[in-house]
Amino acid sequence: MPLPANLPENSFTLRRARSLGLRRSRLRAKDLLIPSRDIRLRRDAEPVLAERCRPYLDLLPDAFLSHVTAARLYGLPLPRPLQSEPTCVEYDGAHHLTPAQQSRDHHRDLLTHQLGWHQVRINKFDVAQGPAWVVGKVRQALVRGGWTP
Repeated sequence: MPLPANLPENSFTLRRARSLGLRRSRLRAKDLLIPSRDIRLRRDAEPVLAERCRPYLDLLPDAFLSHVTAARLYGLPLPRPLQSEPTCVEYDGAHHLTPAQQSRDHHRDLLTHQLGWHQVRINKFDVAQGPAWVVGKVRQALVRGGWTP
C-alpha cells in the first residue's frame, strides 16, 4: 500500500502518519526506515539534512538545532575537520556470524549508507593483523569521507 498523497514528506513522525490513518503494520513496511522510535524515513528518499531533522523538531517543540547541524543547514563554512562525511567504526564479534544477526546487520548497513555515513567494520581477523592494520582501515574510510590527514 503506498503512502497517502497528503504525506509528501520524506521523513515524518508516527503521530502525523497515524493522524492520516496509517496503521502500525504500514509504518513497519520495508519501504520505510526507522531512524528513531517515533520517526519514519522513506527508504528511497534522498538523505537531505533538513528533511532528516524536521521530525525531531516536531517531536520536541522546544528543541532547536545548533552547532555543526545548524551551520550545515545554513550553508555556513565549516572548519576542515568538520567538512568530511560522518564515519562510524563497528566491531563485529562472533555473534554476527549467525543468519539472524547477519540479516539485522544488512538492514543496519543499508540504513547507515542511506543516511550518508561511511562504515568501517572491524572483526577479530582485523584485530589479529595488529593495530596498524585496523588504523589503516579506519584511515581509508575517513579519507573516502573527505578527511585530509
